Amino acid sequence: MYINNKIWIGMLLSLSILTACDSTKEREAKYLNRAQSYFDEGNYEKMRVEIKNVLQINPKNVDARYLMALAAEKDGDWRKMYGNLMAVVEENPNHYEAQLKLGKLFIFSKELDKAEEKADLVLLAQPENPDALALKAAINLARNNKDEAVQLLRQVLVLEPGHYDASLLLFNILAKDNQVDEAKKVLDDALKAHPDKLQLGLIKARILLAEKKTGEAEQLFLALIQAHPDNEKLYYDLAKIYVSQNKIDEAEQLLKKLIAQLPDKDQPKFVLVELLQQKKGVDVAERELNRLIQEHPDNFGFHFAKLALHKKDPEKLEQILREIIQEDKLGAAGIKARNQLAKLLAAQGKNKESLTLVEEVIELDPRNTDALLMRAGYEIKQGDNDAAIADARTVLRENPESEKALMLLAIAQLKSKNLELAEETLEKLLLVNPKNLVASKDLVRIKVQRKDEEGAIKLLEKIQPLAKGDQDIAVMLIDLYGKRQQWEKAEKVANEFLASAKTKELPHYKLAQLYLGQKKYEDAIREFKKVLETKPTAPDALVGIVRSYLALGKVKEAEALLDKAVADNPDNAALLTLRAELYKTRRQLAKAEQLFKRVIELKPKAPRAYQQLASLYVAQNQLDKAIAVYQKGLKNIPDSPLILMQLGILETVVGNKQTAIAAYKQLLAIQPDNLLVVNNLASLLSESDDPDVLKEAWSLVKPLKDSTYPAFLDTYGWLAFKNGQIDEALSSLEKAVGKEQGVVPEMHYHLAMVYLKLGRTQEAKLELEKAVVEGARYKGIEEARLKLKELSQK
Repeated sequence: MYINNKIWIGMLLSLSILTACDSTKEREAKYLNRAQSYFDEGNYEKMRVEIKNVLQINPKNVDARYLMALAAEKDGDWRKMYGNLMAVVEENPNHYEAQLKLGKLFIFSKELDKAEEKADLVLLAQPENPDALALKAAINLARNNKDEAVQLLRQVLVLEPGHYDASLLLFNILAKDNQVDEAKKVLDDALKAHPDKLQLGLIKARILLAEKKTGEAEQLFLALIQAHPDNEKLYYDLAKIYVSQNKIDEAEQLLKKLIAQLPDKDQPKFVLVELLQQKKGVDVAERELNRLIQEHPDNFGFHFAKLALHKKDPEKLEQILREIIQEDKLGAAGIKARNQLAKLLAAQGKNKESLTLVEEVIELDPRNTDALLMRAGYEIKQGDNDAAIADARTVLRENPESEKALMLLAIAQLKSKNLELAEETLEKLLLVNPKNLVASKDLVRIKVQRKDEEGAIKLLEKIQPLAKGDQDIAVMLIDLYGKRQQWEKAEKVANEFLASAKTKELPHYKLAQLYLGQKKYEDAIREFKKVLETKPTAPDALVGIVRSYLALGKVKEAEALLDKAVADNPDNAALLTLRAELYKTRRQLAKAEQLFKRVIELKPKAPRAYQQLASLYVAQNQLDKAIAVYQKGLKNIPDSPLILMQLGILETVVGNKQTAIAAYKQLLAIQPDNLLVVNNLASLLSESDDPDVLKEAWSLVKPLKDSTYPAFLDTYGWLAFKNGQIDEALSSLEKAVGKEQGVVPEMHYHLAMVYLKLGRTQEAKLELEKAVVEGARYKGIEEARLKLKELSQK
């Protein structure tokens, strides 16, 4: 018979396609069967490999996706479980098992309406589906419809005696309602139906122990261990039962069995050592560990277990850790021991030795988290914030949710004065752990510094329910509400703080401040007096009462209060200062002077004492006396920034420029980043005609270039001019004049000199007219007048 070639070829192609399809289907089924087998064995890693093979052939294979969802459920990966279940129901809406599991996930996320949709969808097709009815019961229970829930659960247990979910739900309801016998029956029925379910067995064991049926509980735990031999907690719970019966040897043997089964895990060893230590003594525990070390010389977990025996003996701990380091110099145990020893030495204040060990760890393992975090902590203490930031970021690259690394990074950024980055870091940290109150408080302080009071309040309102009774949070919220004059909210928080606080002084004080801010002086006095009931010499409370009395015109009451306080506490510097300030306010200057001098006698190392007496002399224009006070203070406190600054200012005013320069130079050595000191010192140096002095001043003022303060910009610009940097001078001085508040003649003189240098005579003339206004006094005033006269004559 003749067959056309084209027909023959077509038949062959069709046959090959059909064969290929059959082959593909077979491979898909083979991979799926293997995946199911691995799932049943609990080998989820191999199961996933086979599932990938299935999905490469058929990305829409519903059974494969459902198996992935079940594996994700076993791992507690709810997001992956949800994604796979959604893929299943999109492909097959009638996959009721997947729909019901989605319903459970919706209950966990408290999306009850969505959960109910899933239950109703299944019940529409299968009105007596036990799983759907149990889901419906759980939804009712979540909505506090207990009676409806119980009715549905009983219906489920009729349809399927011992149904797992329904039994657990009904058991919990009955137990809470104290219907003990029925609850126990529900549990026993569930155990008959599901003897392998660990949760049911543990509940039964708790009941037996509560009923003092220790023997039955022991037998139940033995059965559970046989069914779940890898579950550590079962062994520990049974060991506790043995210990409660004083069966120490049985507990010991049980734990040794667990150690033999899990040789690489440390926890069983620690539990055994703790048991032996508590019941047979440290020597027995150590002998057992030494035996285990001989049997397993490469298992350093036994070495580390020895540490638990000598918690209160730092020398012994150090010895054990150094032995581990010696025996495993380059290994993981040696690295772990170095980290632990570094922490131990740090706790003893041996920071240099500790840091040496940390550096050793990082050399062996450059990404070791513990070592990098410890080094970052040392770097922050040493002021090397850039290095600390680098180490913290190295940790975060490997573990972006490391709470400790984020905290160290934020601290280093704060110390580097980079508030914006610190704020961003702390916000990331709070996403990781919203309950971290230390981070929350730091973030609030940053927001306040950055003038984001609304953001600070929102954060405080968010964390306040998590931190009931936290004093710092209450105070910050009260202060912010008060600053924004949200008095009602502020008082509510203050009264809650008062109700919860163990000591009442601070909440009374905060309430008093709020009343003072609202000019409710009588209420403020009442609250301040409550502070004084427990702290009679509290200076802030006394100040508050005095201010309130003075606002009410009750001067005599204010004086009487302070006089009594001083009489009762004649050597209290704070009270004497307060009384002196009131004398000063009342223009009784001689009495104020006498008390301020007494404060200095009592507190010769307190810079504020000198400032208070000096300010009294300044108010009377007795500048020489004020300078003498500061010079005396400098003898007692040679490096006081406050005294050096005030001395520099006063010496400048009286014309003692060289003395002022010396004071500022001393202060700059102490506070190199203090821009006010830089400005004042450079301004004085700029009056010199010595090129070397001007060059020195120019090297100082670079940090002033980007300032927003007109005076700082003027100093920078004038020194740029005097050092021949005309473009820099022009830019900075024009900015300074543009930012000035009112007319500052000297600034206009400086800008005029730059314009003259550039040949811009008309602009120079305009500036000189502002530079010679009536009352202007500065070193270049005569030159300004002369230049203006010259320009006016042209």
